[in-house]
Amino acid sequence: MINHARTLLLNSDGATRPNPSYFLEEYVDPKFSALQLPDYLARARASLFDPKSADEAYKNFVMRACMSILHSTEFAEYVYALDPRVTYLNRPSVAMTPEEAVTTPLNDLAKTGRAEMVGSGSQVPQRIMWDWDVEVLSGGPVAYSVQVTLRTPYQRQVYSVNFDDGHSDLVPLPGQTQLFFRFQDAISVGMSWEASLFSMQKLNLDAIMQGFESSGSAADQLFGNQEPYKTFGELWRKHVYLNYKMSGYLLAVIYRMEEVRVNGQ
Repeated sequence: MINHARTLLLNSDGATRPNPSYFLEEYVDPKFSALQLPDYLARARASLFDPKSADEAYKNFVMRACMSILHSTEFAEYVYALDPRVTYLNRPSVAMTPEEAVTTPLNDLAKTGRAEMVGSGSQVPQRIMWDWDVEVLSGGPVAYSVQVTLRTPYQRQVYSVNFDDGHSDLVPLPGQTQLFFRFQDAISVGMSWEASLFSMQKLNLDAIMQGFESSGSAADQLFGNQEPYKTFGELWRKHVYLNYKMSGYLLAVIYRMEEVRVNGQ
């Protein structure tokens, strides 16, 4: 399976992955189905991200960091042992990617005017990508009803908006408190816009390791006296370098997940 180790660690249905141009998206076999993990393994993996609150961009960001760590030592041989075909090693650095807010017209009516994002994005844990649809429902010539839909997680609000002197009131964007949408030059019923925000996160590897350490019995069950888990446990418990220590944890999670995939347990 191409990107075998990453696919297991991500644990997401291949058939429903974002398109290839999505932020840090890598190939996942369309036939792969997310595994139902035993409790100890789910708890061991939970320190990577919250599957309920993390967006797909943040999950990909975590995967990028994890796979970079795994390929930074000689223990990358365990990744290749599952399948040597990987696609993610030549990605450019995302460390300096700036925050970016963009408005895009979705129909011809919207192209008769302009729109802008005003303010700054608020950092939300484990969330990188934000997308809203903004549609003018009714009104004129000054007061309008504007519907704003946050795509994920779905949230919809309708606002009363005035348009005067070449621009509109600031339109709130659900999920953000300091970032707003504003119509420029023209507004008319039926206009449809997309507003999007890219807000880069900082990844705290120490917090991931501490989260695993606090998982209690999950750590004991993850490792063992049989190979390769004995080696993985030695790396986690005894190595002083973060990339080796974390490789022990990640490889143990991946190989336990492989057991679940193969044996259904």
